[in-house]
Amino acid sequence: MSKHEKYLFSIYNYSFSILKIELVNRISELLRPTIAESKEEIAQVIAPIIDRAIHSRTEQDKNSMSTAIAPVISLAISQQIIIDPEEVSDAIIYHQELMQLTPSG
Repeated sequence: MSKHEKYLFSIYNYSFSILKIELVNRISELLRPTIAESKEEIAQVIAPIIDRAIHSRTEQDKNSMSTAIAPVISLAISQQIIIDPEEVSDAIIYHQELMQLTPSG
């Protein structure tokens, strides 16, 4: 390959590289609104899934905490009955009255 051919070949490669870059930039510009819309659509689809996962995890955590503290609560109530049975009785009556006042109770 002669010097002239090498020179022409390098110009051709350089021009082709610039053309590829311009083409990629132009395609990117054309797709930008579509990509933005796609991101929004994806977020709208994923958000309820994430909400359900968080809600499910929260419910699991509540159940786990309730299970974990149930023995402690029972022990505390038992001890309070021994210390002051009248106070426990008053608390039970108060709770029953509250439950009657609430719409779901």
